[in-house]
Amino acid sequence: MRSDSAKQVQPAVLISAGGTCVLLGALALLGWYCRVPALTRLVPSSSPMAFNSAAGFIMDGLALLSIASGRPS
Repeated sequence: MRSDSAKQVQPAVLISAGGTCVLLGALALLGWYCRVPALTRLVPSSSPMAFNSAAGFIMDGLALLSIASGRPS
């Protein structure tokens, strides 16, 4: 059985992880659409995030947010 504190922490972790995934993916897609290389890279010396990876980040983040809201899959 889960304790009450674990039940309170789980939605917060899902929401913050999902929001972070959506934000990173959206920034990368915006960088691809606007042709701003700085938005497609997490660190300036790293390689850019691929377009389909950014779309996957958004979908993963939306799935985590959906789970946190209690919607059935």
